[in-house]
Amino acid sequence: MKLLQAIAAAALCCLVVTSCEPDDSAPQQVTDGKLVATVEGESFSASPESIQAAIIDGALVVIATDMDSGTTIQLNAQDLYQSYHDLGEFHESVATYKASRVTTFTTSMAPAKGEIIITDINLENSTVSGTFMFAAFRTTEDLNNPDYEQMRVTEGAFSNLPVGVIPAPEQ
Repeated sequence: MKLLQAIAAAALCCLVVTSCEPDDSAPQQVTDGKLVATVEGESFSASPESIQAAIIDGALVVIATDMDSGTTIQLNAQDLYQSYHDLGEFHESVATYKASRVTTFTTSMAPAKGEIIITDINLENSTVSGTFMFAAFRTTEDLNNPDYEQMRVTEGAFSNLPVGVIPAPEQ
């Protein structure tokens, strides 16, 4: 009986240890003014001089370039004062990953999905912070046999990005 209890206790310990591994989709820690993410397992990091952030007619637009790889992540959250933004084919908020001048992956087509979460808006200091993750797609170049290619962006985070405000045009 004691042997059975020892085996059960050992199995329970293994279960507890393996279930406490870090979540791969958890946002990374990020320093102020930066945007970081993991793109298909590779690190993406944009420093303040390679990030543009603006509030345009109530929407947040962030464009960040990793200067080492030349790749770009763009986030468009349509209602800045809503904290959660669902991404996908029929959603107003959109994320894109530009791998090169001619290769862009977007969440505006099926079966793309993801989220942008605005965690802090500091109007006094004109900064914004948040997290994001998405699976974006592009169609392949073969027009006779079109197919989709996927790009996964996980563990995305930005912290205290300086944000400019561009007023809506007068009508």
